[in-house]
Amino acid sequence: MEERVKRLQNKDPEAFRQLYDQFARPMYNLCLRMTGHPDDAHDVLQDSFMRIFEKIGQLRQAEMLPAWIKRSASTPRYSL
Repeated sequence: MEERVKRLQNKDPEAFRQLYDQFARPMYNLCLRMTGHPDDAHDVLQDSFMRIFEKIGQLRQAEMLPAWIKRSASTPRYSL
């Protein structure tokens, strides 16, 4: 997990693609439950991944990555 986070923090495009591929579906389902509308869920999902990509350098414990990602979808933009 630490290797993966380091690759993400070094802005490795393949690492970001793998992260998206792994978490997009479960995050979309979470976003859909929160918003109740598919278009809104896609917007929240996209916003969440943008925040993850922007803020990945702030993640200090690699093992917290899955929880940190989930929190990004359920937290207002200014909170992560």
